Amino acid sequence: MRILLINPPIYDFSAYDYWIKPLGLLYISSILKENNIEVGLIDAMNRFDEYFKNVKSDEYGRGKFPFKKMNKPDVLKKIPLYFKRYGLPSEIIKERIIEFKPDFVFVTTTMTYWYLGAKEILELVKSIDKKIPVFLGGIYPTLLFEHAISLGFDDVFRNNELKRVGDIIGIKIPNNFKDFPPPDYSFYRILKYVAITTSLGCPFRCSYCASYKITPDFQFKEPEIVYDEIRYFYEKGIRDFVIYDDALLFPQDRFISLFKKVGDNLKDIRIHTPNGLHARFIDTEIAEIMKKANFIQPRISLETINREKQLRTGGKIFTDEFEEAVNRLIKTGYKSSDIIAYIIFGLPDDTIDECQKTMDYLHSLKVTIYLSEFSPIPASDYYDVEDPLLSNNTIYLHYKNRGKELQFLKDYKNKLNRILKFQGYQ
Repeated sequence: MRILLINPPIYDFSAYDYWIKPLGLLYISSILKENNIEVGLIDAMNRFDEYFKNVKSDEYGRGKFPFKKMNKPDVLKKIPLYFKRYGLPSEIIKERIIEFKPDFVFVTTTMTYWYLGAKEILELVKSIDKKIPVFLGGIYPTLLFEHAISLGFDDVFRNNELKRVGDIIGIKIPNNFKDFPPPDYSFYRILKYVAITTSLGCPFRCSYCASYKITPDFQFKEPEIVYDEIRYFYEKGIRDFVIYDDALLFPQDRFISLFKKVGDNLKDIRIHTPNGLHARFIDTEIAEIMKKANFIQPRISLETINREKQLRTGGKIFTDEFEEAVNRLIKTGYKSSDIIAYIIFGLPDDTIDECQKTMDYLHSLKVTIYLSEFSPIPASDYYDVEDPLLSNNTIYLHYKNRGKELQFLKDYKNKLNRILKFQGYQ
């Protein structure tokens, strides 16, 4: 049996390789190979694919995706930005599908507003041979199952339906993430970093988030297993590790057990946490472990200093807890500006004044401010669009006629961060 895994191109107004890897497909690949199935991977978003020339990256492996401008779908016509297709050209993808001769094609989609890429892959495969079954999985069909079905795939799977996938192809797929093998990175000719996750789900219930609905029961691997995975890639020369967890610091004893061992044994490793860390759990011991394990530019979420809103959106963090975490990280040796604080703007009752006050507070702590542009996630309390394309965080606030507010706050954020740099904090 030959199964081809495809990570589709991205249709978006903006996209950047911020450590993007199709991690779900890479775990599935390992499971399939354990069952003696021949596996292929087309990662249309691999900037280091042999097709692309003169690829540039920063010191951590991040960089710009190649793209071409596209006509906007009707629902996006009024958005004053260029619409683009990022990734491998469709003719190259088609050639590789033909060359592999798959019995099944598995397609993933993460962001719900990226479904046009999945639709393109379906059409490409069916143009080659209508009889090839094409399955769709990932976050998009998990959150918008009926919409995903409407695209015409032969079958659509939510994240909790891997057993059904296994039944169709005649293998057993583990029910729990803790039993998953390491992700399969063997397809990548050049590998600047490795992305992994140590857990799925989140113990918090933030009103603007749907992580716990994607994986309702919090699942995690034991520290010893994760350490062995990290060490395996480390011994192959990888030094940058990107942790995708939504709740890496929970429970604290698991984090301590894992990363104390990492810090003690893997001396030149670098750990990145793009999804942010829960400041509430950063006590003195964890701050020290993070520093020794070389967590680069630790990212922690605050969202707002409005306590009423902190409570109403889930009580994930309060301002005094955040400040204590910052102080602990600084005491371990982090420069204040190395700490990146996530805040959010665009919830229905957010105001420019409130967001500025949050920025001013963070500036007083001398930390770097990262402004997250709110967009509604399906299954969250705020989903209010008729087409997933409109939930794109790049354009949602433009769609809501709040683009000028957003630009003002972006400029204000940039001004404060420049002041830090001018004062020598960066």
